[in-house]
Amino acid sequence: MSHLTSSPSISDLLQAIRDGTALAVSDGSFYPLTRIGAAAWIITTPDQKEWIEGGGVLPGPPLTQDPYRSELGGLLGMAVCLSSMATLIGPSANAITTSCAVTTACDGLSALNKVNIRKETVKPTWKNFDLITPLVDLWTDMPFPTKLQHVL
Repeated sequence: MSHLTSSPSISDLLQAIRDGTALAVSDGSFYPLTRIGAAAWIITTPDQKEWIEGGGVLPGPPLTQDPYRSELGGLLGMAVCLSSMATLIGPSANAITTSCAVTTACDGLSALNKVNIRKETVKPTWKNFDLITPLVDLWTDMPFPTKLQHVL
């Protein structure tokens, strides 16, 4: 992913994560004529005044690109950002309480379903294994819970 930006301040966003009111949305796109996959995501306060967003073109050969890979890429980018924000939310893991949460929305149901699978069920023969493995690792080790939401 090649794009990452934020609002001038993210202090209210960090507080929204602490309060369990933060929202995260991801979307992937696939361009079949050029066989390019891309994704974008945003993590925001409920009023959308503070946010962090990212995205870009998905890695991999053209024949591996498809809509599912693009959705996985968006969820992976979001997970990397959320994991890295954990140190900003509290000075230690003990400071992150059960009220901390992020509602995570995605229209790719198959990709969204990969977020909560157990690590030991991941198979190296799965298509997009290169994205699924870090995706599962990051979401499994997320320092605060996520509320998954499929959107149409």
